Amino acid sequence: MRMLKNGLIAVALLLAAASLFAGGGSDKSGSSAAGGPTEFTAVITQYQTPPKPTDPFWKDMETRYNVKYNVNWVQDSSYLENLSRLQSTNSFPDVIQFNDTGDPTFTRAVEAGQIWDLTPYLKIGSGTYPNLDKLIPNAWMNSKYQGKNYVIPTSRGQYDSGIMVRGDVLKKYGLSLPKSIADFEAYFDACVKENIIPVPIWIQKNVGNFQPAFGPGSMIPVYNADKTGVLPQQLTESYALTVEWFASLYKKGYLPQEFALIDSAQTENFLVTGKGGSYFKNGWHRYRLNDEIHKVLPTAEIVPVFYYSGPGGTRVWYDKGFYGGIAINKKVPEAKMLKIIEFFNATAAPESVNYFQYGIPGIHHNVVDGFPKFTDQGAREINNSTYIPFILATTTYIKIDSPLAPPAYNLETREMVKVIDAEAAKLGVAPFNIFEIIGSKSFSAFWALNQDEFQSNVVDVITGKKTVAQFRTYQQQLLARPEVQAAAREYKESYDSFGLVNWKPAN
Repeated sequence: MRMLKNGLIAVALLLAAASLFAGGGSDKSGSSAAGGPTEFTAVITQYQTPPKPTDPFWKDMETRYNVKYNVNWVQDSSYLENLSRLQSTNSFPDVIQFNDTGDPTFTRAVEAGQIWDLTPYLKIGSGTYPNLDKLIPNAWMNSKYQGKNYVIPTSRGQYDSGIMVRGDVLKKYGLSLPKSIADFEAYFDACVKENIIPVPIWIQKNVGNFQPAFGPGSMIPVYNADKTGVLPQQLTESYALTVEWFASLYKKGYLPQEFALIDSAQTENFLVTGKGGSYFKNGWHRYRLNDEIHKVLPTAEIVPVFYYSGPGGTRVWYDKGFYGGIAINKKVPEAKMLKIIEFFNATAAPESVNYFQYGIPGIHHNVVDGFPKFTDQGAREINNSTYIPFILATTTYIKIDSPLAPPAYNLETREMVKVIDAEAAKLGVAPFNIFEIIGSKSFSAFWALNQDEFQSNVVDVITGKKTVAQFRTYQQQLLARPEVQAAAREYKESYDSFGLVNWKPAN
């Protein structure tokens, strides 16, 4: 809040810092060597319409930081598939955004020597890169692979996503905000009565989002019989129970027939056109989603759900302190790699946050009542794709405050997310998916060959083509394979090395 209230001072500091970066010298606070701009390519996730190279913000950014930043934007629903292809063909660009350092594609890239080990260069805590030093410690620790930093983490506070649902439908049928699986089923039933598709969800991603409510497996590790290994979350009983629950939803008509083909962009479109009843999204989108749906349904209300319980546990949307990070292709020469690190150190200056989130002061935003507020031009040109390609300073409410919303609205959302801390404290375990942190090279290799078959089995169970008993048999067959047994041992070693069993909140 103090940073926001001193937004105008921050702007002045930003201008000074950016001038230093572009002005030459070798200062590791962010300056680059004299001469032309540092040019590099990148692959970055596209969530919304990305900035064009000719847009005022992008041109200003490249001038400020003396870079030529060429981004290949890939839609989020196909991003992992694209990364896997780039990894398998060894054709990464200079900079690679990995959204999940527990994902097998990242592990394979590390094991194949395709990305730089940044550990000896970053020297976190030494003052070599002072802005990167200030990133939340959990981000640096939890993004490691086998004790080394292969990414500069995209850090954030503990508040991030939730399930967006229709508050007006809840009110009409006398239902409270869902806090349990049973509550969701009652809400889904109300959606059907309103001719709304209750769960138009990108199923391949979101089965795991409900898994903690059905038992250990994703937040709480499940060990093998002799306690020497941690089972992959997809091969646990709670995963089977979650798939079984989705099958029951499908049978009741809560999922569309074509659910397996629906991606995140389509899911959002269902919600904002009044045709869909649920959507997993960052909290800061609450204002924008309501603004969109009001164009077709003026009395509609979209509200977030940040936790819910089930027969086997509770799912709390508590963030792990980072969302993947930026890696650098090992083919990039060392001198250029160091310039790229300097660039991201410069963008991570605390006074730069407003610039990347809200655009150019006076053009894209102004500070109103202590909060940055978009101008009309800012509302058209700036969104979360504007800052995704950069490393920003850790900000508690970066995924909660909306640049479109009035200050009172953002303060209301901040009050809403306090329930996340309260519910996370009750769990007694790390309140996030451990497989977004721990890794196994054996499972990475196995999953690359078997993921499509596994997902096909999940879809077959949901649609009734196979029984959940058959799915459990399939899980056991996979668990018996030597490479999966090796993966379980590697997962346990990784889990122990991170000390997640002793996890405590950062503050």
